[in-house]
Amino acid sequence: MLDSPRTGVFICFEGIDGSGKTSHSRFVVDYLKSNGYNAVYTTEPTRYSIPGRKLRESFFAPERLPVKEEFKLFLEDRIIHLKDEVIPQLNDGKIVVTDRYYFSSVAYQGSRGLDWHYILEENEKVSIVPDIVLLLDLPVDAAISRIANDRVEGVNIFELKAKNKDNQITVKQIKIEYIITPPELNIAYEKETDKNIQLITGNANDKNDISPKVFCNNEEVPTSKGSFNKILPLKEGINTFTFEAINSNNKKTTKTIEITYTPKPEYQLIYKGGQVTGYTGNPKNVVIPMSNNDIEITSIGAMAFQNCETLESISMPDTVIEMGSLVFQHCKNLKKVKLSNNIKVIPPQTFAYCENLQEINLGNAKTIKSEAFRGCINLNTITIPNTVALIEAHTFRECYRLTDVIFESDQAPKMGLYVFSYVEPMPTIHHPENSISYNTEWYNSFTN
Repeated sequence: MLDSPRTGVFICFEGIDGSGKTSHSRFVVDYLKSNGYNAVYTTEPTRYSIPGRKLRESFFAPERLPVKEEFKLFLEDRIIHLKDEVIPQLNDGKIVVTDRYYFSSVAYQGSRGLDWHYILEENEKVSIVPDIVLLLDLPVDAAISRIANDRVEGVNIFELKAKNKDNQITVKQIKIEYIITPPELNIAYEKETDKNIQLITGNANDKNDISPKVFCNNEEVPTSKGSFNKILPLKEGINTFTFEAINSNNKKTTKTIEITYTPKPEYQLIYKGGQVTGYTGNPKNVVIPMSNNDIEITSIGAMAFQNCETLESISMPDTVIEMGSLVFQHCKNLKKVKLSNNIKVIPPQTFAYCENLQEINLGNAKTIKSEAFRGCINLNTITIPNTVALIEAHTFRECYRLTDVIFESDQAPKMGLYVFSYVEPMPTIHHPENSISYNTEWYNSFTN
């Protein structure tokens, strides 16, 4: 066998036609993906290689190819499949699930008279060992019924004899080749109990279901006819999966594999140079980093978090010096904000319609643009730092529950018209004692 040091996991599904290989393969890939794994589905023969296409074309020909030619094409296609798909993705740490592998060659070409020792020998020269092979066992009559009833369209040459019940011997012979092969495989395991081939029923109606027991980190995962029906008890890092099943000699076997799990992040920020331009996922409590790939983060782009319903809090480092407009508009669950101390201008409608905004640190802002807090209906109190020199018109428009505005500076900032429009009653203005700049003229400048 090829020596293939890899970080991923290689899982193989095998079985006669109609046993459910494709369904189970795709189910496992979808299930692993939903649990945070990077899993991919492949199949043999491939659909893109020249030998793979020749094989698939031959499936619908009146007669099968000569057995040696058929075997040669499968072997050539397998080499391409491993080189182009399986090995690179295993080296990237992915879980590769293949629908058929060289065990099918042993069964299908072996059933046609080609020496299966020779088939194994040639395949072992070019193949890598799967971490686990799940061999779906199904009664021949059940397989034939599935093929006959479910594959009216596009039945291939491998299945034509199966549709004819007078030729059940063909399917039975293929099944025999599958069953006798595993004990003879030389796959670097010395003990019978260490074989990495597990026999599973492919019959969902089998009352004597021999589907394996599956344990994840020593906790049994309930299964129903071979399908998981519980979220796996995963932990970050290395997870141990143990399969207990019946092997081809009708003996109980145990196989353990390890898979590294990295939880999916709740969200990822999208960058363009030193600017945050958006996000993916469901950000909740966001801390903007100081840098990304050694590029300092200096700005938040316009509408970067607009309409983000999951966002509850955000904090910015002092490397950020500017924001675009509408950055947090309609973030209806945003409650807490800490701005960079180096942002000087809060653009128009930055926090407009953040209905649940309750706590905000404005840093060292100098200018608050018009309608910056429009529609923040649950904002009760806001502190205006002593750096603010200008608050433009309608800044707190429709902040219906705003009751207290605290000015820290001795010098009253310049105010635009109708800063508190539609806020009734007017909020209480708090300012340093004995500061003569907070006078009636100043007050009237933004209320009349």
